[in-house]
Amino acid sequence: MFSTDTQSYHSLLYLFDLDQWFSAQMPEEYNVARSGPRYTALHDLTQVLDARALPISIEVYRSFEKIITSKNRHIQFESYYYPNAYSFHSLALLENEVVALAHLGVHEKALKLMTDGRATCLLQPERYFQLAVKLHLQPLFMDPVFSYHQLEQYSQEEQRQFLLSLLFDLLDDIAFENFLLTSAKEWSLGTFDASGCSVSFLVNWAWGHVTRAKRYVDNLCISLFDFSSTGFDPRDESLLRQFIKQLDTVLRLYRLLSLDNQILSSSTGLDQRIRTLNTLQGYYNTLGGLLFKGLLPETNSLDVWTRGLGIPYPVTLITQYAEQRRTELSNLSAQSLLELPPSGLYMIDSLALNLTQARAPLLREQWGVGGEDCPLYPPPSLQALLRMYLLEEVPAHVKDMLLYYVKLDIQHYMPVAK
Repeated sequence: MFSTDTQSYHSLLYLFDLDQWFSAQMPEEYNVARSGPRYTALHDLTQVLDARALPISIEVYRSFEKIITSKNRHIQFESYYYPNAYSFHSLALLENEVVALAHLGVHEKALKLMTDGRATCLLQPERYFQLAVKLHLQPLFMDPVFSYHQLEQYSQEEQRQFLLSLLFDLLDDIAFENFLLTSAKEWSLGTFDASGCSVSFLVNWAWGHVTRAKRYVDNLCISLFDFSSTGFDPRDESLLRQFIKQLDTVLRLYRLLSLDNQILSSSTGLDQRIRTLNTLQGYYNTLGGLLFKGLLPETNSLDVWTRGLGIPYPVTLITQYAEQRRTELSNLSAQSLLELPPSGLYMIDSLALNLTQARAPLLREQWGVGGEDCPLYPPPSLQALLRMYLLEEVPAHVKDMLLYYVKLDIQHYMPVAK
């Protein structure tokens, strides 16, 4: 609003959300006490622009990509779309220049408040914990905490875990790594040990976060292997991608911490955890690759391929073909009076036996294959093939080799996939 009277000069931005107005049952009158942030938001830009003492025009556009939303189906995220949650940029056109203004929504303001003071939000977490809960900010892989819960019953350690998991979800990888490593460096001196802020706490939180997220994702993945053809919806895929990214980040953080002797002296069992995370990384990266390429959810029906619904694992056809090739190669050897090697002449049998060597019994047990005379290949299911990646004793290149061979056999029966 502008008038010739400089005392009446005001620059206001008013946001009205039609969807939220419908949700509020379309009240006929504007009532500040009743509507609050529900479907309106009023921003006074006078304090920023009045000093220019010039008439202005304002063009506003909202930056929707910066709205923080939750992908967890168990978390209510309606409030993320209230007008006061919108972040926006505005341009003020003056006589000789353009003034750019930026405004953060309440969720991004809370995030900035938590990270501006480095690890301050962890040293005294109560204020930040209550603010996050009030704004419906929830970690993806934790049970929701609501404002009607008795928040004082949560210990400081639980509040710190909540805030760390929340920052892990909302910050980009580099920003979170810097935040955690800076905290670890400061806490490695032992100054804050008495208050529960130590490197061991950070290491154990990261391990607990991965364990909790893994349990959540494993429950999601059940439908990929029960032959129900249920599959993932886009939100489930997004959660899986988020978990894989976080798994990679924790592994990278552990490796960086292990390089710092001062920090490492405060942490125990870090090497074993790195090995375990490295094994899990191979498993979930492979699972994600099979899912995103259409090989999961698992099915043996070729009809899925013809209808364009995915790529089946025709284990029966592959097994029959492998047996046929073994018989043909054995007959060829008999005709030429050549002595067969223990693994036979079928290439994948030789590769599997020679590469796995002493680890072959582990694969037989994992795949449910019979005695030593029974060939290892092919794996009975894609789930069995994936479980191979959980065996630390089997080298990564052996796992990848068997996976590639399975993919080649699948492609043999899916000629269009070439």
